[in-house]
Amino acid sequence: MSVTGTPTTLQPFKDALANVFGVMLQCSLEEVETADTVDTPTGVSSAAVVGLRGSALWTLTLIVPEKTGAAIARRFLQVEEDLPESEIVDAVRELANMVAGGAKAILAKDRGEHITITLPTVVTGSDCHVDHPLEATTSSVTFSSEVGELWMRVAHFECSAELSTAEEGRAKERE
Repeated sequence: MSVTGTPTTLQPFKDALANVFGVMLQCSLEEVETADTVDTPTGVSSAAVVGLRGSALWTLTLIVPEKTGAAIARRFLQVEEDLPESEIVDAVRELANMVAGGAKAILAKDRGEHITITLPTVVTGSDCHVDHPLEATTSSVTFSSEVGELWMRVAHFECSAELSTAEEGRAKERE
């Protein structure tokens, strides 16, 4: 799902999300709006946050309303019945992990470098808001699908050469 005119740092995340929806959830994803910031849902939702690091830093945030999260969890588990909140949170966490992993693969190939990802963190509550550093370029996308709406925000920050070189050295030591 490529959209012209969107920042190149956002596209790998959009492609990864579309792939996860198509393969794992068996449904298509429609982009409703892309902007520096978009209005996110009011009410109870989950915000899953995953960091990626190479010669740049990225933060992926998926904001999933309660109803959408429940539908995603039911599709992942292939069940019809209502699920406990812990299963829904776990599904949102896994969705973010799969999207980050897909974006990581695309970014590593495109940039020719080793990229690492963090474990996903999920915050659940009313009117969740995730703030990003002012130095980061942030883009937000609203999506709709048959399982419901969700919001994706990607913050991107290019690191200094010294920081990138030090990180590459640590990554090679771990291999």
